[in-house]
Amino acid sequence: MTGGGIVFLSASVPTRPAWVSGSSPVDIEEAIVSIARAVFARRGRLLFGGHPSVSPLVSAVAGEYFAADPARPAVERPVLTFQSEQFRGPQMPDATWELHRFGWTSIEWTPKAANRAESLRLMRERMLGGPMPAAMFAVGGMEGVVDETLLFLAERRARGALSSRVYVLPSGGGAAACLANPEPRWSERYSTEFGTSSVADLEDLRPALAADAIVDAERQWSATFGAGDFQVRPFAAITQWVLDSQVPPLKEWPRSR
Repeated sequence: MTGGGIVFLSASVPTRPAWVSGSSPVDIEEAIVSIARAVFARRGRLLFGGHPSVSPLVSAVAGEYFAADPARPAVERPVLTFQSEQFRGPQMPDATWELHRFGWTSIEWTPKAANRAESLRLMRERMLGGPMPAAMFAVGGMEGVVDETLLFLAERRARGALSSRVYVLPSGGGAAACLANPEPRWSERYSTEFGTSSVADLEDLRPALAADAIVDAERQWSATFGAGDFQVRPFAAITQWVLDSQVPPLKEWPRSR
């Protein structure tokens, strides 16, 4: 990945019972931090939806790589955050405002729709409707990670950007672990009360995994270097290897001035 490339992060620490079982918040948080560090170290930009369990981690990492500069132009900010007007107010995590105040992120507000589901759908369509990200990383998560994966894959097909893939770090559990599973059994976890996709939509995920549009990055890394006996998953090494060896440059992406 070259400087200026955009990497899309879809992640959260699961909070609902169907997803909490088998999940590891420690692994999820470590994976998120590793992704942010790998992207920023390569002068890339991180795109995500400002989830309350993710923003504090990204904020802490951004401060390691970039000086605080409230006057930094939006085009030069290393983080691109999208938020729906549906969640403006107390629901907005303080860490997201902190990312903005210190000049690390630009916040793109999207209109509030008729209901929560439609507001989220509109936000995600706007979020992935700009320059095609070099890659997507999926970590932990619930219905939102599934919905964003489906949208990313749809944009990938529509634009012919077949080199842009979804890289999954499944050790943390949640939706990411299901995405890497050939038999995910979505009916036991995915709820249309919280998600915006249909059962028919979910069927697209199995062939995407078989066709390497969705890649189990941990499995791929282990097959290349040997599994090893790690007490702590080497997320830093895995994410750096993915960005250096798997993600191609796209010259049309926005770059810092």
